[in-house]
Amino acid sequence: MPQGNIGPQWRTVVFVFVGLLECLTRLAGGSYLLITGHPRWTGVQQFLVALTWLYTVARPILRPISTPPYDMVVLYVAHIAGGTLQLGGYIFLHNAPSPGTCVLAVLSANVVVLIALVVIIMGMPLDLPSPFVEKKNIGWSVSPEDYTTLWGWLTFNWVKPLLKRGRNATLDEKDVWALSPTFQSRPIFIKFSTLPQKTLLAKIWAANSFDIIVDFVLTPIGILVNYAVPFFLKQVLDALDDPARNKCNAYVFAILMFICSLIKSQVKAQHLWFIRRACTRLRSELMAAVYDKTLKRRDFSGAVEQKEGNANAANTGKIINLMASDSDKISSTLLSLYDTPMEIIIASVLLYQLLGISAFAGALVFLLGWPLNSYLSRRSLWIHKGLLKAKDARMGVLTELINAVKFIKFFGWQQRWINRGLEAREEEMRWMTKARMNTVGLNSLWIMAPILISIVSFFTYVMLGHQLTIGTAFTAIALFNMIRRPLEGHFFA
Repeated sequence: MPQGNIGPQWRTVVFVFVGLLECLTRLAGGSYLLITGHPRWTGVQQFLVALTWLYTVARPILRPISTPPYDMVVLYVAHIAGGTLQLGGYIFLHNAPSPGTCVLAVLSANVVVLIALVVIIMGMPLDLPSPFVEKKNIGWSVSPEDYTTLWGWLTFNWVKPLLKRGRNATLDEKDVWALSPTFQSRPIFIKFSTLPQKTLLAKIWAANSFDIIVDFVLTPIGILVNYAVPFFLKQVLDALDDPARNKCNAYVFAILMFICSLIKSQVKAQHLWFIRRACTRLRSELMAAVYDKTLKRRDFSGAVEQKEGNANAANTGKIINLMASDSDKISSTLLSLYDTPMEIIIASVLLYQLLGISAFAGALVFLLGWPLNSYLSRRSLWIHKGLLKAKDARMGVLTELINAVKFIKFFGWQQRWINRGLEAREEEMRWMTKARMNTVGLNSLWIMAPILISIVSFFTYVMLGHQLTIGTAFTAIALFNMIRRPLEGHFFA
């Protein structure tokens, strides 16, 4: 590996020193637990944790790189979570034996050191510029997306210079940096066309599998963290409502709600970034592939006679539809390919855990409202076509009136043409009234559906003999409001 790609040696020294210290500490702790007669699993657990720290010692030595080691980030974050839970248990669980001030200080210092290690990795660049890229051009003519730090990537801080530049002055073409090579059509198509796969679907998967897999992993995480907020809300309300419960638990659950909200925001931002990047690349790949295929086919746009079943026949309209419309539709399907079904399934499971079979009693509202919504949606399309036709008729009358105004005044036909214009306007107003009434019906249905679902579910829950507490009611309402969006997209669309 070239010396320029190794990066500063102090990072390696810090990682190795902390990892070695943690490994020796875990080994000593595990040996002490086994010697003093504690349960064998507790000692073995310390040895297993020591192995993970041994990996963080060997990894920087065997593969010293200047880009972020994502495997070590995962290990550090896991240790931070474990250390925080252990420290929080000693502080907030009053029935647990107190370990003493020294142990609490050591555990706190351990969490602080781990956070410092993660901060060091966050300052490492995602990639190093090649000899063909001048560092002074990064952020001006070269996109900083590929060379920003891991922290800049997670927070999208690499876009800040462009936003700051646009806030102070009007942006010109020279003020905006070029697209990253990962978004440029030529490199994308060269990579796509050289793939060994034979079918189009296999090529799409091979070219975009990383983004799709990352998004597929982030989607359930984001959904679970999002729906964890109502769960912690229930715990807070139950802790405040029950005098026998410890009120300190309410503070713990409130802090967890805040942490889940932060994680949800970050996961959602990355989820949208990866899936939209995959959609953009897929659209470029399909459009370039269609264009490349078009240059090898025969154009029959103006042909009078076309042979049936001619494999080389193609017309301009079909090609334009493939490039402009069909490729966009195919790429946009990735946006809701699996996130909406996942969200519906997870929300249904949580509602069942909360209300039991009563949660699905509200599904009757969707089953009853679905035909009405389908009718109103079809009627909306019919009204939209009629409104466009009425507008065209009115504009035709007005255009004809303006163009022939001299002849109309000469023959004294003013009143007749005024009546024609008013009739066309009245016809357009009738269609606009129908459209407004149809919109009111759709909005009323969308607004009333969650309310009716909550009422039916709560009524069934009480009639089955359960007690509807404050925590259960507020949590269920929050879940019903959250599940509204995916259900509207599938059942009320």
